[in-house]
Amino acid sequence: MICNEEIKERVRMEDAVRFYLPGEEFRYGRIRCPFHGGEHFNCAIYSASFFCFSCKAHGDVISFVEKLMGVEYLEACKMLDRDFRLGLNIGEPVTLAEMVAMDKKLQALKAVRKKENRERMQLEDEYDAALRDFATLDIIITHGDPESSEYAAALRKHPLAKYRFEEAEGRLLEFERGSEARG
Repeated sequence: MICNEEIKERVRMEDAVRFYLPGEEFRYGRIRCPFHGGEHFNCAIYSASFFCFSCKAHGDVISFVEKLMGVEYLEACKMLDRDFRLGLNIGEPVTLAEMVAMDKKLQALKAVRKKENRERMQLEDEYDAALRDFATLDIIITHGDPESSEYAAALRKHPLAKYRFEEAEGRLLEFERGSEARG
């Protein structure tokens, strides 16, 4: 049996890139495209897919391994199963009870990922708002007229805005580290 949905759910795109392209540099969620050998960081790596803005290569984690390693779909699934120790026993017959158990496990994993994505989005929104407030005040202080009331208000609010920004940044980084540890 091929458990492609479970593979896609359990192996994040970034993890596959780091495993199969060790040492590949990421810049703002992008890498140099391994398919056309580009020099620029034009291959976007999303949580469950990739897309090269130059050669238009795209797909999910399984097709990434297929293209990168030059193997067929089933072999790419087996590689991911083996390399990420998923324990899916691809190609072996599966009983109905095993299929039901795998489906329950997959649904639970999807729920966890959905919750993580909601948490990440909320943290990113808080971070963006705090950064925007801090940057706005910083611009007023740096370029504003020291005699204006706007400048005086910015001076009063600046330390709190800086604190909110640093706290939001810390929570986001802590979440990301926890996300990496959870795998």
